[in-house]
Amino acid sequence: MRFGKTLIISLLAVFALSAVAASGASAAKPEFKNHSKIKFTSTSGAGTLETTGGAIVQCKKDTDTGEITGAKAGTGKVTFQECYTLGNTADVCTTAGASTGDIETVALDLTLGYASATKGEVGPVGVLFEPEAGKTANLAEFECEVGGSKLSGLAKGSVVGEIGPLNKETTEFTITLKGSKGVQELTKFEGKTIKLEASVNKGPLETASEDTTDDLTTATMTEIEAA
Repeated sequence: MRFGKTLIISLLAVFALSAVAASGASAAKPEFKNHSKIKFTSTSGAGTLETTGGAIVQCKKDTDTGEITGAKAGTGKVTFQECYTLGNTADVCTTAGASTGDIETVALDLTLGYASATKGEVGPVGVLFEPEAGKTANLAEFECEVGGSKLSGLAKGSVVGEIGPLNKETTEFTITLKGSKGVQELTKFEGKTIKLEASVNKGPLETASEDTTDDLTTATMTEIEAA
């Protein structure tokens, strides 16, 4: 019976250690503190989507709405406004069903984690933007009116932006995406390679970059706890 008692104690110890490990993993930083369904909005100034092939879509501003749903998770949707191509504000780009000049993303999943640059080193705390889990939809689809003709366009994949401040309770955060000529500054997220792509007029997908800065406001105070 002693062997049986020892076995039971050993198993209980293993289960206890497993529970502690799981608890630690679920609380791994970075994470949102006080993250119970916090609504947020955000706005930005001008933004640019640009491919390695030289296709450019510029928007004068954007507005975002969403919700923080967990320690590392959120949902949202972005509406880019006053969008145009080829540097000509008359060549307006619009998502079907949206107001003229507005490009709308699909419903997005937002994930908080560590990003990194092209070198692959551990980088800043970032937010990953990608289509909802289980969805294969493009990030956004739109049509641009150019010289009387209509050209279709789409953006696909995922993109990450640096977020701050960290370790400070606040309602005001900034998300910064940096990229130019199809080269995004942050290309890895939690060790995985991410890629943003775009296509114009049903052409082949090209690597793309997004350059914009968003000021995000949460409905209640929260904090991004980071190591």
